[in-house]
Amino acid sequence: MYAHAAGVAGVGTLAWSSPAQAKIIYTPVHVNLSDNSYNLDLNHDGTIDFVLDQGVNCSTSKCISELLVSSCHCKQPNAIVGARRLPTALLPGVEIGPKQRFFNNSITGLMALAVARRNSSHTWTTTFQGPWANGGKGVKNRYLGLRFLINSKVHYGWARLNVGPNNAHGVLTGYAYETIPRRPIISGKTREPEKIAGQSASAVLGAPVREFATLGMLAVGAPGLSIWRREESRLASD
Repeated sequence: MYAHAAGVAGVGTLAWSSPAQAKIIYTPVHVNLSDNSYNLDLNHDGTIDFVLDQGVNCSTSKCISELLVSSCHCKQPNAIVGARRLPTALLPGVEIGPKQRFFNNSITGLMALAVARRNSSHTWTTTFQGPWANGGKGVKNRYLGLRFLINSKVHYGWARLNVGPNNAHGVLTGYAYETIPRRPIISGKTREPEKIAGQSASAVLGAPVREFATLGMLAVGAPGLSIWRREESRLASD
């Protein structure tokens, strides 16, 4: 009986001290998208989930630079947070999940567009469109909200980008996804809070340890049992 009690105590201790595995998979990168395309495979399964496309087209009188994003049309229901083919430039800390509005996955989204024109006096003026262009100011550490499939189940993720001022050039600096189907993810979040057996670490650290000590005393046999009884009597009289 004592050996069984000791075994229970040991298993209980292990169960309380085993941290839960992280459910967010984060990939840091630094990809300059200048005049290039990038195939975004969020979960590294070899299948493209989204495509970031940076295009530049210049002539003697006009120069167009645009940053686009599209989902893989063959993988319904891959989609992007936004509306009217304009992907939202999400701030950090925004929940990406079923409550968000996603635009149709068959549409390519315009993130940023810069059009520079040379007038008759040979001076250049530039106009900007798209939420990521931010009127020519650009953005830093903004997030695409993404919905995609893993094994036919919906998952949510994000991609972090910077867009330079006075142009529409993008830089991808990282991306992440939630491994639990249909569970929302927070933009910018790279890992789950550490938990122990379903409780926070602080809660466990503050939990009483009297029960573990009692089982440990039982494991040593009759001497331990006498100590346990004396301890119980002392606690009862306090």
